[in-house]
Amino acid sequence: MQPGVRVVCAGRNKHMTPRQNDVLARHFTQVHASRGVGKCRALHASHPVDPPLPRRGPQALVEPSTGLELVAHGSTFAGARLDAGTRLLLSTASDWRAGDAVDVGSGNGVLAAVLARQGRTVTAVDVSRAAVASTAETLRRNGLDGRVTVLLADGIDSLPDRSAGLVVTNPPFHVGAAKDSTATLQLIQQSHRVLRDGGELWCVYNTHLPYLEAARRAFGRARIVVQDRGFIVLCASR
Repeated sequence: MQPGVRVVCAGRNKHMTPRQNDVLARHFTQVHASRGVGKCRALHASHPVDPPLPRRGPQALVEPSTGLELVAHGSTFAGARLDAGTRLLLSTASDWRAGDAVDVGSGNGVLAAVLARQGRTVTAVDVSRAAVASTAETLRRNGLDGRVTVLLADGIDSLPDRSAGLVVTNPPFHVGAAKDSTATLQLIQQSHRVLRDGGELWCVYNTHLPYLEAARRAFGRARIVVQDRGFIVLCASR
């Protein structure tokens, strides 16, 4: 949750109880009720807290096509399984450019693990604490953690210019329940900055999204490598 998030809940007095304050207080450090207007009032919640990882243990499954044990805490995308988009991206792994790599939106860590198993030095990045914990645990259980640096970060703005030979990503196109491609369009621009000359961006995405055009604007050279009914894998070269 972003630090500046503020929630305002309004309702009839007869439907509002102290229990609602308690629910909001689990996720925000400041919760207060407004003065009533007529027979209504509002609850205000601000300054969100960084929630702890769920108390229940993570999911853990061996993924048959890679042989990797995947781990997923909480609501990590795809859980401890291989989603269809990542599966299509992995089908191109033998064509990925040699060199150190960045996995953006690492999720359960499957891409970072495959990259590390190829002998690369890898940086895995995700904005979700649950995903970062999942990636780290997947790498540890498969004996690959020594090759990968796992970062909690919103994108790759913090990575130095021309510091990587390869960026791979299966990026989200939602913020909460709303469709929003802004972060991925920014990632495409940032990838051009982070990649060395000759470096490549490999990205899988839903077929209706405009990422090929964005990659061509940023890189000049971008192509569709493989496509199925639901997903496209593009490669953009610096």
